[in-house]
Amino acid sequence: MFRAFVAVLVAALCACSSDPAPTRSTAGLGNACKAGRECPSGLCLAEGYCTISCSPTETCPAAYTCATKNGPTNYFCYQVP
Repeated sequence: MFRAFVAVLVAALCACSSDPAPTRSTAGLGNACKAGRECPSGLCLAEGYCTISCSPTETCPAAYTCATKNGPTNYFCYQVP
């Protein structure tokens, strides 16, 4: 009986493990745009495509690089040429 209780307790503890960190949305990334309202993220680059914000610790998807062009705090995902 005690072993059954321990087995149930271990199974319950394993089921309560922490959830993985949520991933940020990349919807619309790279779509052509003329204004932020055309992008799910609200961010349209002067280069004419939708982007998402990033930071030195939050990288961009493949084919994009995290860079800043307007000051040290404005990081965005730019397409790699």
